[in-house]
Amino acid sequence: MRSARQRDRHAEKVKPGRENEICRVTFLGHSSVLIRMDGKSILADPNLSRRIFFFIRRRTPAPPASALKAVDLILISHGHYDHLDLPTLRTLPSETPVIVPEGLERVVRWGGMKQVVTLQRWEAHHLGSVIVTAVPVKHFRGRPPLFPRTGYNGYVIEGKATVFFAGDSGLFEGMAEIGRKWDIDIALLPIGAYEPRSFRRHHMSPEDALEAGRMLRAKVIVPIHWGTFKLSLEPFDEPARRLKEAASRAGLSSMVRILLPSESLVVRGDASIETIGD
Repeated sequence: MRSARQRDRHAEKVKPGRENEICRVTFLGHSSVLIRMDGKSILADPNLSRRIFFFIRRRTPAPPASALKAVDLILISHGHYDHLDLPTLRTLPSETPVIVPEGLERVVRWGGMKQVVTLQRWEAHHLGSVIVTAVPVKHFRGRPPLFPRTGYNGYVIEGKATVFFAGDSGLFEGMAEIGRKWDIDIALLPIGAYEPRSFRRHHMSPEDALEAGRMLRAKVIVPIHWGTFKLSLEPFDEPARRLKEAASRAGLSSMVRILLPSESLVVRGDASIETIGD
């Protein structure tokens, strides 16, 4: 929820240079992002694997495992294999806390992780001055074949800046409720796996993601869930191009920041937001 700390953050005095950063979001490919805020590093849906489902290969290089060092918290949005990747979890320190939706505790422990926190929707977890709240998204359950009933969450990460991580979702009215509850600086929204059209029940098209950004009242949209694994029928390079074109038609080009793997988006204390290369 909005806090006095959030409302006053643009008036805070900050030191010049790198100390002026209040949040850095680094895109690692597919839906994997590293969020640095308030001195904490939060890793969402980590996947550095060369393949998923044995036969779907990674089409862009994964960042080195060293990019995931010194992580304070891991977020898992849901149990699908492209978002909950056990080989990647096994490269991380086993003591790192992991937040999951209902039903995934045993799966994550199979990945070697010892500290697992389950959040129901609207429940929050505190990490120093950072608050992580599980929020509704529109997706579907399960991690076949053994876990058909596992849940799915989005997350709002709130500190001196506020980031919304959708994980995977279709467009739905609940986005507007999230936008009313928080002042969102960066919305990490999925834009791939929308063809055939029936897939849009649970995934966003680029145009859907742009509409979701409006509903969330986000300052900036960063697309995720694209350009790494081919999971559906649309051309592999289409999602980002369509998002850029849709934003241009709507006069919202400045709202969309398309990151390549290892590129970052930085929020500074003067409220400016800029893209930083790898």
